[in-house]
Amino acid sequence: MTSRMMPVMMFIGNLSYVAVAVVGGLRVASGQMSLGDVQAFIQYSQQFTQPLSELGGMAAVVQSGTASAERVFRS
Repeated sequence: MTSRMMPVMMFIGNLSYVAVAVVGGLRVASGQMSLGDVQAFIQYSQQFTQPLSELGGMAAVVQSGTASAERVFRS
């Protein structure tokens, strides 16, 4: 994993938010779903993608630490 994973994970989280909001909005408009159900799905998607974003952030920190350790021990 590289430091570029963090923005990718955030993008995936935002994309899932938009998908749930659009599909949920269409279902609310057609009467197939209540607004509370859409809100619940939005919260579920955020709870699912938050750990993925945190893993992306941790991977960036580990990579930075590894690069720093290489510079220290190279001398």
